[in-house]
Amino acid sequence: MDGYFEGSAILFSSFSPDHCRVPIKGSCSVWNQKVTLRFPATGAEFDLPRLLCKEMGRHEFEISHHQGQVMVMLEYIPELDAYHGIGHIGRTTVWDFTLYHPDNPLAKLECL
Repeated sequence: MDGYFEGSAILFSSFSPDHCRVPIKGSCSVWNQKVTLRFPATGAEFDLPRLLCKEMGRHEFEISHHQGQVMVMLEYIPELDAYHGIGHIGRTTVWDFTLYHPDNPLAKLECL
């Protein structure tokens, strides 16, 4: 199970003509190097450039997505034994997600 992580995700979407950004709660998972972000009526999948590991520090990489080129920043947070990721298109955040092993206490917080 070392290569499996799960967690929560937020998609920041613009629905209205005035571009008011609305956060949409979803979930996420990683199996080996494949990240899956799931939201109502949409989602995203992409490959990590390397396996998640505690020694990785902060890692940035770019992926192609139907919305455009997304810069993903992924960082290990030792105090939580979890990873935090943010996806940006330009200076706009489009995703925010947290990943942890299923036995991590964070998994008990369903409201995340």
